[in-house]
Amino acid sequence: MNILRQENASLKVENEALKDSLYTAKFALSDLNTKVKDLEHEKASLTTTLKILYMDFHQAHEARFKQQDPPIVVNNNNHANDKSPSSIAERDVGNCLSHTADETILIPDDQPDTDNKVCPTAQKRPKSGKVKAKPKSQKDNEINQVEQQSSKQNSNAQLSDKSQSPKKKVTAVLGDSIIKNLQGWRLSDDNNHVVVKSFAGANCTDMEDYLKPVVRKEPENIILHVGTNDLNKSASPDQIAQGIINLGIQINQDSPAQTSITISEILPRTDKSNLLIKASQVNDIVKKYCDQNKWDYINHKAINATCLNSKGLHLNKKGTAIIAKSISSYIINH
Repeated sequence: MNILRQENASLKVENEALKDSLYTAKFALSDLNTKVKDLEHEKASLTTTLKILYMDFHQAHEARFKQQDPPIVVNNNNHANDKSPSSIAERDVGNCLSHTADETILIPDDQPDTDNKVCPTAQKRPKSGKVKAKPKSQKDNEINQVEQQSSKQNSNAQLSDKSQSPKKKVTAVLGDSIIKNLQGWRLSDDNNHVVVKSFAGANCTDMEDYLKPVVRKEPENIILHVGTNDLNKSASPDQIAQGIINLGIQINQDSPAQTSITISEILPRTDKSNLLIKASQVNDIVKKYCDQNKWDYINHKAINATCLNSKGLHLNKKGTAIIAKSISSYIINH
């Protein structure tokens, strides 16, 4: 008999150790998920930057081609008195081939011309017989000006887009497995971005650790739904209520952006009759504190036994829909 008791005690110790390990692993997993999301946001930002740089390069490349000189038009009026076709051909060929590499070279036609015109555009050559090429440095300056102007236009367009799109208010809904079926994207709208994080089996003490990575993100509002898993313990209603209140105080102390705090009341449960009364007592204490300290409080009076699953603890589809509507209405109106 004593051996069985010792084994039972040993198993209890091992069970507690496994629970602690599980909670630690859950916290680590939550932290890793947060880091993954941060990396995804950083990747999206880098992708946008690369697209902008590519657009700048493409526009500058097009501008460079547009800035190139048009083909050189050659005129040979200063040699109009020379009647010899051969002499005209020699001079025009030499002039057409004597331009610099930055200019467009016009090659005369090999066909004989009875009108003594060897270069097709010979009549359009300037009287001086010399064509001045635009300095290369001047071209570079013009190209640089076009690139800078294009870059400024893109920057102004981006700033204009950012200023025109209002920033969404971020609300984080944190709690135990009661909120596990809530979906943040369903609670969000054009003005609010909602994130739901559920930690199965978490009590108030566990939530102290789970809160930290969320508070660091500086959401405008945090809605806490905790206390369900504390009811089974030997803690009194006052102790459970104080644990919930301490989480709100922790948010106030750790949040540089002064995140607002909202408490979602503990839902009724039918698995144990004494816990229904205990939950009501905790809710009364917490609501009184919220009223005194200007914290928002969400009640769920519409939740009853028909909203719970067969075990009388978690929500069924009806209950999930009701609590989702209740939280969504609060977010929209605040």
